[in-house]
Amino acid sequence: MALVDHPVPQPRPFLRLRLREASVPILSGFFLSGLVLACLVLARLVLARLVLARLVLARFAFPGLVFLGLVLVGFVLLGGLLPAKSQTLTPPVRLAEAGQHSRDGGIGGTGMVFGTIDSLGSIIVNGLAIQTPGARLGTYPEGLGEPGPHAARLVPGETVFVRFERQANGLQARQIIRFFPLSGPITSVRPGEITVMGTRVMVPAGTAIVTEAGQAAAARPGVTVRISGLWQDGVVVASRIVLAPRAPASLTGQVRPTPRGPGIGATPIAFQARPAIGRFASLVGTYRHGRLVPRAIRHDLPLGLARARTPLAVQGYLARDFSGPGFHLSGFGLPMNPASPVARTTGQRALFIGTASGSFLMMNRVAISPEKDQRLTALTALPADALPAPWQDIYRQGQARPRRVP
Repeated sequence: MALVDHPVPQPRPFLRLRLREASVPILSGFFLSGLVLACLVLARLVLARLVLARLVLARFAFPGLVFLGLVLVGFVLLGGLLPAKSQTLTPPVRLAEAGQHSRDGGIGGTGMVFGTIDSLGSIIVNGLAIQTPGARLGTYPEGLGEPGPHAARLVPGETVFVRFERQANGLQARQIIRFFPLSGPITSVRPGEITVMGTRVMVPAGTAIVTEAGQAAAARPGVTVRISGLWQDGVVVASRIVLAPRAPASLTGQVRPTPRGPGIGATPIAFQARPAIGRFASLVGTYRHGRLVPRAIRHDLPLGLARARTPLAVQGYLARDFSGPGFHLSGFGLPMNPASPVARTTGQRALFIGTASGSFLMMNRVAISPEKDQRLTALTALPADALPAPWQDIYRQGQARPRRVP
């Protein structure tokens, strides 16, 4: 069972710690004490004008007020240096035990998946049937396409990130992000592939090419398209292609070298500041003179994946790091944990199952086909008992029944 370790604060010298924490109350104490003494002195000057009280005030009141002010300052200094209230450190969390009782009365537990929607009902991703009513729906890049307010607009072939929660009646999606690796004008068409802004897009047999209204269409040079699919190094393996004449030019993936400078895929980008090779980037802009000129850039992975601590199942390709001996998820740059007990085979589509905690500890790797019928058959027959915790329970509860894609 995998453990996620929370960082434990390192001890610091006691006196330096206490003095630092005491600085605010000490300064506040001096200010308040000075204010009180000033008010008392003013009161003495007023009262001293009274003939009957002048002698008493001169001998007793003023020295007594000074003494009380000094006592107040002393209490403030002492309180700032006393030990603060102790803090309880959070122990390591076992992912299989985290969230055993959800707020909705379910059995609890959360997770995240990324992959292609292979069928509806509500949606089937990576062989899991995930209910979508009530889920928040978005796109990445933001605003690409017109997702509408409801998850019912999702269709087979789209690639999605899903954050889900286990409930008594199954897996319930909390957030769904439709992921588009690129959009822009088609620059060439060949049998089984197209190029979009110079980046090669593989089109496996059976891949839907449709209009925004869902009608069958043909890919032609000059037509603007929106692509759903997976990155395999610098190539996109498409699962759905939509003719979208109003879509902006966009690229979302890892920065890599091209013959005309840094870019994504094979498309050069007019960066104002040269980015690090291998860094994840999402850009929206205009395609001009063979380059993407961005007007908006962001570097965070969808659903905060780079910082997430969660069970994770990702459909994609493994790739070698641009520098160094390591590996990562192609297109995203999420590093593979070196302790992962899976084959380091690149260029093969697979379902990677494990846990994310800054890197991806891949406990299982299942080779799958890019062809949708074969993929769905393999994933719905995945033996849950062979999976690591907590994925055993997740697949036992949410695995879809074998069916044929319509």
